Amino acid sequence: MASEQTIELWSAQERVVIDALERDGVSRVKMAYVERKYAESAWAFREAYGFFHRESARMMELPEGAESAIWLYADKSSLYAGPGSYVLKLVIPCSRVILFDSRMWNTILNLSYIPADEADAQRFRAELERMGITDTRVLFETPFYPLQKRRVQESWKRLFSSADGCPACYLQAAVWELRRSWVQEIIPVGEDPSQVRPVSSGERRAV
Repeated sequence: MASEQTIELWSAQERVVIDALERDGVSRVKMAYVERKYAESAWAFREAYGFFHRESARMMELPEGAESAIWLYADKSSLYAGPGSYVLKLVIPCSRVILFDSRMWNTILNLSYIPADEADAQRFRAELERMGITDTRVLFETPFYPLQKRRVQESWKRLFSSADGCPACYLQAAVWELRRSWVQEIIPVGEDPSQVRPVSSGERRAV
């Protein structure tokens, strides 16, 4: 039987995640963390993350207790890793990964429309202008534009077909848990590269 195809990805995580991986073999994210992290903007992130959760659940079986996706990158240089954090080199089964263009995800985080092409973008922009709307966030802040709001949400589904041909520097990934068995290296940020901690084969255990 052929082995499952895998992909190499990178992620920046805090010590609490490393501790969970070492203690439990797995780490998952609660939405409460997102709420705390983004504070005043949490309602907008809730819209975007809620969409991602619903669509992901249609694409794969999500692990129990996983409320928010974990973000990874194909290109290590795309990471932001602050002092005291850890860079993880991971090799993950492709069946557990959702790949997409990070520029489209940022569009969703801004609650904006993802057009099929430039002509589509112009048509939708003109429609909003005729209605006196200059910012698509208004569609989510009030109950007065349900049709336009739904069209924006439907446009977001284009995210999941955006990985093909996406430059590596923009290729982002999401998983719904991190597993200890996927970790190849743990790199403490700010420390000498010679102190990179490779994960021995004996440490890679299935969870």
